[in-house]
Amino acid sequence: MRSAAIGALLAATLGGCSMLPSASPTIGQVTKPAALADGRALDLVDLNESGWSEEDTPIAPSAAWSFTDGTTSSEQILVGDNLEIVVFEVGYRLFGAIDGGDAKDPAVSAAGAALPTISVPADGYVAIPYVGPIDVLGRTPQGVATEIRERLRGLSQRADVLVRVASGPMRSITVGGEVKAPGRIAITAAGERVLDVVAAAGGPSEQQSNLIVRLARAGDSQEMPLDQIRAGDAANVRLMPGDVVQLLKRQQSFSVIGAARDVAEVPLADTPVSLVEGLARAGGPIDNQADATGVFVFRYVDKDVGGTMTAVPTIYRLNLLDPRSYFIASRFRMQDDDVVLIANARSAQFAKLVQMLNQLTSPIVTVDVLTR
Repeated sequence: MRSAAIGALLAATLGGCSMLPSASPTIGQVTKPAALADGRALDLVDLNESGWSEEDTPIAPSAAWSFTDGTTSSEQILVGDNLEIVVFEVGYRLFGAIDGGDAKDPAVSAAGAALPTISVPADGYVAIPYVGPIDVLGRTPQGVATEIRERLRGLSQRADVLVRVASGPMRSITVGGEVKAPGRIAITAAGERVLDVVAAAGGPSEQQSNLIVRLARAGDSQEMPLDQIRAGDAANVRLMPGDVVQLLKRQQSFSVIGAARDVAEVPLADTPVSLVEGLARAGGPIDNQADATGVFVFRYVDKDVGGTMTAVPTIYRLNLLDPRSYFIASRFRMQDDDVVLIANARSAQFAKLVQMLNQLTSPIVTVDVLTR
């Protein structure tokens, strides 16, 4: 009677073996799906000498923003601009002392007198001594200089005028966040770019790989990793007045889950981390639970599909029981947002079953012994 009861219990338990809880799938459960729920096909790549090479995987995924080169500072004078005006005169001067000697002597040299810097007010009118108010808003420095020179005719001997826009809030961009010297930076006709203004602000105050750049322009805001913006690339866009550049801290990392000794999020620093190093930092596989032939890396890889760059969901498979695979794993670089999964061995479920049966049958055996 007792044997029949135990047998029935065993049969019921074996039938429910697949229902036992599990923290990680087996190899078959990982490789069985052929596509994602949205229909995108999964690409399964074996990390061995015939299935993978370093050229197959880019060092970093592509990233871009839709911003293009902005226009350089306009030559037109804007509200808040600081004007520097220099008047050159020969002989009798309105803006400086008379040279020694006869003022009518043609040998007398010309001298320039710099007027105090003038900030353009909201109405656009600036007052020039001996000239009076001049509307400068929306005009070029050359045009303003010509008008001042014409108004000085008859008041000054052979006057010449230079007008230069020194700076102004409408000709600057703002740099903030994780830089050493945040603040406003003037935009010149040279056309400063993203990396230029980051350098002008003292450079990053954190590791470059842990920073993203947020660029705000005309109500739009986009982000991009700083270490993916390089000189000469389209991402290093020319900035325009009013742009706001922020460096924000974002720790890049990858995750190790499944039958690992330490399920962990592993940070990525400026130094590349290989798959072998990533597994070591997570303590490696659990001996009595993991399937060493099933170490998987989940990643989106940009590939040319029908002439269009598409993020293809890709699963890389590593067999740790093959000694040759360690050479490949040491060259396989981890990337931000990678997921490393160590699969459960199929025998792990059976071990759980045996443990459960021991817990169930031990009291029965104990009672049987005591009642004899």
